Amino acid sequence: MALAQQVDELCTQLRQRRVTGSLGAARRTAHLMRILVSTSKKSTAPLLMEEVKEVGIKLIQAQPLAFAVGNIVKRVLHFIREELAENADEVEGSSPPSELTQGGGSPLFAGAKPKILHREISLHALFDLHEALDEMQREEDLAADALAPLAGEEDRGLD
Repeated sequence: MALAQQVDELCTQLRQRRVTGSLGAARRTAHLMRILVSTSKKSTAPLLMEEVKEVGIKLIQAQPLAFAVGNIVKRVLHFIREELAENADEVEGSSPPSELTQGGGSPLFAGAKPKILHREISLHALFDLHEALDEMQREEDLAADALAPLAGEEDRGLD
C-alpha cells in the first residue's frame, strides 16, 4: 500500500475514533513516520523534515485531541534535527582536503552549508524512532505487569 493511502487510512481512522487510546495513536503514527522516513525520495534533511511536517499536520487535523500524534511527529522531527546537527558538526570539525583549498588556504566552499542527504540521517532517525517504539512497548508491558496483581485481587473480592 502506498504511503499516501496509509496516511489517508490513518486520518480516517483518527477522525472516526477507531484508533483507541493514546498508545494506539502513538504507535500507528510512529509506524507511519518510520515508513515515511525510510521511503522518502527527498534529497536533503530539510526537505524530509518538511514532508514529515506535512503528514503530521494532516494527522493532527484529523484528530486534534489526539496529542500523542503531535508528540510523535515532534519527536521524529527532533530526531532528524539531532542527526542533522551531528552531521553538520562533523563536517565543520573536519579539515578540508587540500584540493578544496585555494592559494590562501581557505576552503572554496567557506561559509556554505553542507548539503546533507537525508539518507545519511534517515538510518539514525529510524534507529531513534525504533528505540522510542521499544520504549513505549516496555512501558505498556510494565503497566500491564503492574495491573495484573490488582486484577487478581478484584476477581477474588467478587467471589
